[in-house]
Amino acid sequence: MNQILKAVKESSVDCSLNLIDTQIMEDPFQCVNVPPSSQLTGKMMSYLPNIYDDPTDAEKKRRVELKKWLPQFVKIKGKEYALDKIDDTKQFIYDATKSKSGRRGDPIGEIIINENKKRKVIFYK
Repeated sequence: MNQILKAVKESSVDCSLNLIDTQIMEDPFQCVNVPPSSQLTGKMMSYLPNIYDDPTDAEKKRRVELKKWLPQFVKIKGKEYALDKIDDTKQFIYDATKSKSGRRGDPIGEIIINENKKRKVIFYK
């Protein structure tokens, strides 16, 4: 508990202003000093005061793969749907109006293709 209290005191915004009042000689602490904003780097602080100065997340770029989805629009029983081909045996069905607006949402059904190339359309409830 004392370690948490010490960390709060060290990292408080007004630490150096109230140092004389809050410092205990048996358990001294040192205030975290922030350099001028022109000298700040991402490694010195947990965040930068200006969001536009934040460095890019290299780890996220390495791990996240962005895919662009180009839907295929088809009509099933007179109604238009968007298809997303997963593999040679499965395709997901999406609402065409949502897909055209750029928000495909969750699949509303699927098309399963068997070995004989016969298609079975299944709509979720």
